Amino acid sequence: MDKGYFIFAQGKDYIRQAYALALSIKNTQTINSVCVAVGKNDVVPNAYKEVFDHIVICRLIEFHVDGAIVVGCIAAV
Repeated sequence: MDKGYFIFAQGKDYIRQAYALALSIKNTQTINSVCVAVGKNDVVPNAYKEVFDHIVICRLIEFHVDGAIVVGCIAAV
């Protein structure tokens, strides 16, 4: 996948929304590869899997930057 869309979706509602977005991208864009990144405890329904070109499992981490808590995602693609 050289060009395409990368979507972060954590939780059932956001995965459903990512699925709807992926359907829209597939139906309207010429460059329409879609990768979704989900949390390690999230489940992507089988019916959704055929729409995503790649599904990446993220491990969420927290770290501090200038006194603020920042949440990041570590994933192997």
